[in-house]
Amino acid sequence: MTSSPLHRIACANMQLNVLPTHRGTSPAPKESKGYEQWVELTLQNKSRDFTLRIADVDLLSGKLYSEGDMDAEIFPDDIFGTIIAPGQEYTIRSCGREKAESRCEGYITVFRADGGLVRRVYWGGFPSGSNDIRCEDPRPDWIVDTTKWHPQGPLGEMKVMFAYVGDQKPKKYARWAEFTVHNKTREQPLRICGVQLKWGRFYKEGDMDDELCARDVDATVAQGERSTLRVRARDNTSSWCEGHFGIYAGDTLVRTVYWIWHGDEDNVLRLDDAQPGWVVDTSAWSKQGALGEIDVRVAYVGV
Repeated sequence: MTSSPLHRIACANMQLNVLPTHRGTSPAPKESKGYEQWVELTLQNKSRDFTLRIADVDLLSGKLYSEGDMDAEIFPDDIFGTIIAPGQEYTIRSCGREKAESRCEGYITVFRADGGLVRRVYWGGFPSGSNDIRCEDPRPDWIVDTTKWHPQGPLGEMKVMFAYVGDQKPKKYARWAEFTVHNKTREQPLRICGVQLKWGRFYKEGDMDDELCARDVDATVAQGERSTLRVRARDNTSSWCEGHFGIYAGDTLVRTVYWIWHGDEDNVLRLDDAQPGWVVDTSAWSKQGALGEIDVRVAYVGV
C-alpha cells in the first residue's frame, strides 16, 4: 500500500480527507477551460486471489484520453472488459472538453473477473464548486481506499486500491451464473418454470458439485421476494453452457431469460418473449468468463 494518507470510502459515514486547493499540473498544458478539469484514476488490485475486470464505464461529461495527450480521445468501449490481475494496476484518464468550461464526470464499475460486483466509483471535477469522489454499492468482502484528491481545480492523480478481506476462495468452476429473480409487483406471485438446460449443470447454493435437476430449480417468488437459480459449465474449462427459464404470472409467460457461453466467444444474455404491461431488466453481467451474479427485476405497470 502507498505511504500516502488514505481516505477510506468503504465506510458509510465518512468524512472526506482532501488536499488543500491548488491547480495541479495538467498532463497536457493547453489554453482550454475544459482541459483544466482532469483526473487520473489508477486502479490497484491488492488482492492475492481475485482478478478484477472493468465491467462498465459511464461517462456523464467530458471525455477519456490516452496517456500524455488530452487530444487523443478514447471511448468507454476501449476500456470495457479490461482485466487487472492480482498485484497489477490500470489507469483511467478523463478531462473536460476542449474550448468549453466543462466538467469531467463519470462512473466505473469494477467486478471480479469470475463474477460479482466489487465496487462502483464516481468522479466529478467541476469548473466551479467542489469536486467529488464517491464509492457506491459497497460489498462486505472488499475494502476500497483512495489517496487524497483536490477539492477544487483538477482532481489530479489519485489511486483507488481494492483489497479483498473475505474468506471465500475463487470459485472452482470458471464459467457460472447466478440468476436472482426479484418480484417487484404488488399484485401476484411469480413462478420460475419451463427451465431447460442444453448443456451444463444446475447446482445448490454454496456447492458447485451438488447437482440439481431442472425440476428442482422451479420456484414460486412471492410479492417483494426473490429466488436464485444457479448454473455452471460441466468442468473448469471454457466449455459450452446454454439454457433458458421462463418467468410466469399465473399461466401467463412474462419473459424468457436465455443465456449461452461457448469456448472463447463472448457470453450472451437475452430477455425474450416480452409481454405488454410487464417490465423486466437485468443488472450488469460479464461478456467474458463467468456471467456472474445477475439480478432479474420484474414489475407490472399495466397495459
